[in-house]
Amino acid sequence: MAQSLHDQQIEETELSIEDARALVTKGDKALKLAEDPIFKELILEGYFKDETLRLAGMSSDPNISEELRKCVVRDLHGTASLKRYLQTIVQMSLIAENSIADYEETLDELREEADGVEVFDNTGSEE
Repeated sequence: MAQSLHDQQIEETELSIEDARALVTKGDKALKLAEDPIFKELILEGYFKDETLRLAGMSSDPNISEELRKCVVRDLHGTASLKRYLQTIVQMSLIAENSIADYEETLDELREEADGVEVFDNTGSEE
């Protein structure tokens, strides 16, 4: 039996809610990780700060070979890439968290329509 467009919309909205909740969970994990003392010491301080400063100093050293300079620059990109990855997880989590209520409202409306219940505008404005 073919799935109706309405049923498809309900299913897609349910999947959107699941996806958004998964992103929120992933963001929560990233924030929790950032609070871990070992992660703070090794990654936030040791890698993002200390190692980045060390590599930046090396990259400007006129006495290192061009080959080593390329390795240093590549390593600098690595620190920036990991930091950006973690920041993106948190940012996407916040966006997803804000969208869940909208998805749930849409899902409620779709289900009410499917049950034959007319959805009224209860904002108080009359035309």
